[in-house]
Amino acid sequence: MIEILKKYAKSGKHISPGDHIELDLGIDSLGRVELMAALEQAFNVRVSNELMSKVFTVKELILGIEALARGGTLQKESVPPDKNRVLWNEILNEKPSEDITKKVHLVPGRIMLLGMRLFAGILRLAFGVFWRLKVSGTENIPVEGKCILCVNHGSFLDAFIVEASVPASLRKSLYFVGFKAYFEQPLIRNIIKYIRVIPIDSGTHFVQAMQATSYVLRNHKIVCIFPEGQRTIDGEVKEFKKGVGILAKELNIPLVPVLITGSYESWPRTKPLPRPHPIKITFGRPFNFTELKEAGAISGVKDEYEAIALGIREEVVKLE
Repeated sequence: MIEILKKYAKSGKHISPGDHIELDLGIDSLGRVELMAALEQAFNVRVSNELMSKVFTVKELILGIEALARGGTLQKESVPPDKNRVLWNEILNEKPSEDITKKVHLVPGRIMLLGMRLFAGILRLAFGVFWRLKVSGTENIPVEGKCILCVNHGSFLDAFIVEASVPASLRKSLYFVGFKAYFEQPLIRNIIKYIRVIPIDSGTHFVQAMQATSYVLRNHKIVCIFPEGQRTIDGEVKEFKKGVGILAKELNIPLVPVLITGSYESWPRTKPLPRPHPIKITFGRPFNFTELKEAGAISGVKDEYEAIALGIREEVVKLE
């Protein structure tokens, strides 16, 4: 177990039973999925998402796997864990639960469409008057849909900026991926249906979040993702999580780099309210995963998903 954990831990520290899997070892939600596959292969057991979402320390993980092994047939010799064993293609092509599909609304009704147009109009007016919003490169968004907008994350304004900037002809195909906790306030919960957010809890339901996003993309929609995972603390574009690389490669989806400048200065995470400040959003040309993987590999990244994420991050930064 310790040898397997060493391959996925990012801290490089000596591993002890009391270590927290995420806080001490740096194994995030995506790492948990890969760790789960490695444990299944090494111990010849079936590890459920429920188990992985309930264990927090190394000791709890060891006890959980031990209990599973007692109920199954344990291999005499452990098989070396292989990160590539995670069959993301199968996972992403599996239809999500009915509860998720009901919330997605692939075919919005007339009332919802009217509300979306009205809401977008209000956003465009507000950003034009108070933030002097400038938009460029929207012609780069594939008109047939089925792409991922990879946007840097400077403030809470970013999703609304994208919504206000995308051409009206494509807006009904646009979805956003965002953390569920952001949208639990009553006011926010009532308006997100007009910008079509896929609320996810990536910490405990990462696979379900990926399946929901895949479901939308496979239906030829546009998904806006903020690959940094959180708002920047200093205005600089941070590391992109490799989840976007998984989606791009396994679904063969083009990635569109999008750079927003000025939103951090308008509403940094240290301020309770936004202030007027000029904002600009630039849409770059679409990239396929192959050229992004090659660009990321030049930097020495061996994991192909991480290379794709690094490649699209570099394209976002270039737009400045």
